[in-house]
Formats: sequence, structure tokens, C-alpha cells
Amino acid sequence: MSAQSIEVKKRFVRSYEELRYHGYVKYKKDFCEAVGFGVSNFIRLEKSDNYEPGIDNLLRLCTVYPVSTDWLLWGKGECVIKLLHHQV
Repeated sequence: MSAQSIEVKKRFVRSYEELRYHGYVKYKKDFCEAVGFGVSNFIRLEKSDNYEPGIDNLLRLCTVYPVSTDWLLWGKGECVIKLLHHQV
């Protein structure tokens, strides 16, 4: 696994902590279900540099939650995108 892949994997794991901090997710089980990952596989992901999320998991993460793709892939900016609520 390349150094860049390891960094993306670390940010994927960190996104759970960030989303939890910001109140978007409460339990690891809910996060895992939303991004298409089993809880046991997520724990394995947290502990091993030889295991990584698939592209489908990355896409689901950024689709289901307000996670920045720039942050996830390149480490630029903030993890959680601030959503603006417009009044119509």
C-alpha cells in the first residue's frame, strides 16, 4: 500500500471521529452501515496499515455525510463541510 493510500485510510478512520464530534453520527455501527463497512472490518481498518477502504466506501462517505473530498483524498481544508441553510 502506498504512503498516499495509508494517509487516505487514516483520514477515512478520522472522519468517523470528526463526524461524531460534530454530531452527525453517534455510534460506530451507524457510521459503518452508512458507508458500507462492517464494524469488525472498520476495527481492522483502525488497527492495520494493510487494510484499506474501497472507492465505494470513500464515495459513500462523501455522499452520506458532509465530508470534504479534498480533505479525504489530499488532506486539504477541513474534514466536515459547513452546511449553509438558506431560507426560501
